[in-house]
Amino acid sequence: MKKIILFLILLSTIIISSSATEYTAPDVPESGELYMPEDTQSFSEGLLFVLGSALKHIAPDAADALKVCVKILLLFLLVSIVDTVQGQHSMVVHLAASVMLGIIMLQPASTFFQLAFQTINDMTQYGKLLIPVMSAALAAQGGITSSAALYAGTTIFISVLSLVISSIIIPLLYIYLCLSICCGALGDKTLCTIRDFIKWLVTWTLKIILYVFTGYISITGVITGTTDASALKAAKLAISGTVPVVGSIISDASDTVLISAGFMKNTAGIYGIIAVIAVFIGPFLKIGIQYIALKLTAGICVTYGGREEVNVLNDCAKAMGLALGSIGAMCLMLLVGIVCFIKGVSL
Repeated sequence: MKKIILFLILLSTIIISSSATEYTAPDVPESGELYMPEDTQSFSEGLLFVLGSALKHIAPDAADALKVCVKILLLFLLVSIVDTVQGQHSMVVHLAASVMLGIIMLQPASTFFQLAFQTINDMTQYGKLLIPVMSAALAAQGGITSSAALYAGTTIFISVLSLVISSIIIPLLYIYLCLSICCGALGDKTLCTIRDFIKWLVTWTLKIILYVFTGYISITGVITGTTDASALKAAKLAISGTVPVVGSIISDASDTVLISAGFMKNTAGIYGIIAVIAVFIGPFLKIGIQYIALKLTAGICVTYGGREEVNVLNDCAKAMGLALGSIGAMCLMLLVGIVCFIKGVSL
């Protein structure tokens, strides 16, 4: 009788362990379908496919960024010619130039801010569908406490970050851009101070939310033993060094995932990570190309343009950087959360 009972217990354990790898991740959102590979069994191959697909579709975005930069260069050249003809620095001309620069930038900036808004919503909705699947897989292997703690923390922080970005940060980016144009046109110090405060507020809002999130994950890992300490370290490095201008946030987030790649035996987790990156990569490259193009254009214009207009152009680039930081923060949070679940499932 004892042997039968032991056999049944062993059999149930095997069934539970195997079932944890059979949970199916939700389908990738429509915005990420273009970059999603058909075969998601291999994490490395899937990641390479996503990056390759994104780079193949980068040409139209580069062309659009180039058009905007050519318009800006022509504007700065015209202002320089007028100054040369007049033989002096005309405040009226530079006021008009700042306004024209704002007109050139407001349309593409609005497009990119809306793209960031939509990307945040897509990643948030997908995360809310994926995290319960990962939590159920972890609970099926006996990690009930771990799954509950990770599920609660990840979903709460994802919802908070999404709400803050959508309701506060994106509207502030519009205000920041308008204040930058006004500062360039009028030179009012009060407006410039408010502009700088908005940049500081957005930057530290993202940092604080991510610091608190990683702190929660760290504490949860100490209690449950499921968090990858190396992944957490990589996430902290990404936060401290790259928000809001996310020059290396993707590589650091990739380190977070790759450190735990050897533990990825959970199909839903692999698919989920690839899907999140597929949703993220397109908007990241679109906004990133415009950000880099504006920085390069500002570097060219500083040699013959007015200081006020160059400052406005730099502020436009900073606004793009803050948009990048917003979507990068959401992507990083999802990746760290999923990796923590994967590590727990694989133990």
